[in-house]
Amino acid sequence: TAPGFVLLDKAPALVEKPSDPKAFGVDILNLFEGGAIQTTPYWFFNHPNYTFDKHINNQFPILQTFNLSVATTNADTFSSLAAGGRVTVVRLFSERRKGQIDSIKKDIINLLVDMPIDEKAIAKKKAELEYLKSRTSFSAEIAGAIAISANNNTFDNLDVNKSGMWLNLRWTPNYKLPIDVCGVARYTWANTSINTDSTFFDYGISASYSSKELDISLEYVSRNDYSTNQSYTRFALVSNYMVSKNIVVVASIGKDFSQVENILGVFGVKLAFSNEKMQL
Repeated sequence: TAPGFVLLDKAPALVEKPSDPKAFGVDILNLFEGGAIQTTPYWFFNHPNYTFDKHINNQFPILQTFNLSVATTNADTFSSLAAGGRVTVVRLFSERRKGQIDSIKKDIINLLVDMPIDEKAIAKKKAELEYLKSRTSFSAEIAGAIAISANNNTFDNLDVNKSGMWLNLRWTPNYKLPIDVCGVARYTWANTSINTDSTFFDYGISASYSSKELDISLEYVSRNDYSTNQSYTRFALVSNYMVSKNIVVVASIGKDFSQVENILGVFGVKLAFSNEKMQL
């Protein structure tokens, strides 16, 4: 999800799972009440020397994961535009995971040698390889965003009103189980008095189950408001379903931070287009 949605508290999940971004992506939330465009500059160009082995052994994939985005949200009397960025600073695969990946790579090579070539079997193995490529044992991501808002949807009221930076962590306890534990530490602050936001520190944790098509997570986030010395909590059940290679449907339900009107319900669609080409 675009960091701008996270900063504006519009994202389906506030405990984000670090992952490899695609070359270009579009996020749509709640029937076009919010939209975002994301881009990863590295993948707009071909890199013939960047092999699959280099990808798996690249523990600091800063160039490959540096992602920029712009998100916008609209309400009856308030509009916001947020620019953001995120980058994976550490990505580790366990030796056992690397062994699984090497085994599937060998299977694909053997299938390419056999005649006639079994296209369906190769496609199945490639899908397995792509899934394992996303199953890191540990990863850490830094993200940030800055928001511009307009009270009463008036151009003259445009002002930079909110900024934030945060750290996302992901840990896979057991390579045999599709379970991830994720955490977040986020600091946000208000730049003006255009709205009621103040200075916040969020921390949270989530547990998720992942398959090739479905990811379901349960998250808890605690928010500390330093300006009022109050704290709030958010609980959410978040699901991501991969309809096709380029389309993911996301939904989130639960309790939001506010004490009134705090029923959380977010529905969205993520479109992602990849230009990744790695030699085995």
